[in-house]
Amino acid sequence: MLKTTSEQHLLTHHYILCSALKRYKLSGGHLKVTRREPLWKSVKCPQQTKSVEYGFFVLRFMFDIVKSCTTSNDLEKVWSSRSEHSYTNREINEIQDKWAKYFTNHCVS
Repeated sequence: MLKTTSEQHLLTHHYILCSALKRYKLSGGHLKVTRREPLWKSVKCPQQTKSVEYGFFVLRFMFDIVKSCTTSNDLEKVWSSRSEHSYTNREINEIQDKWAKYFTNHCVS
């Protein structure tokens, strides 16, 4: 059966991440790993309401994932309560400000 484009992209991302983890381990990196391959779970994410701010929407989602990882090991549990959530204008503006400050301080100077 042929896979949809989104399924193909997901498989590609899985392959890339698994390859990166293997290279990291081979290069002497130390990971606390109890299995050979990552256990993949599908997690629902906030839905985008407009099409013009997708870059900041993705950036905000990545920011929230990293922030969540510092407080919890169970992202599925953290994000299950936010599955129907869509970011507010304030949340998008906040990530725009953070990105602008980071870019100005670390990339332009």
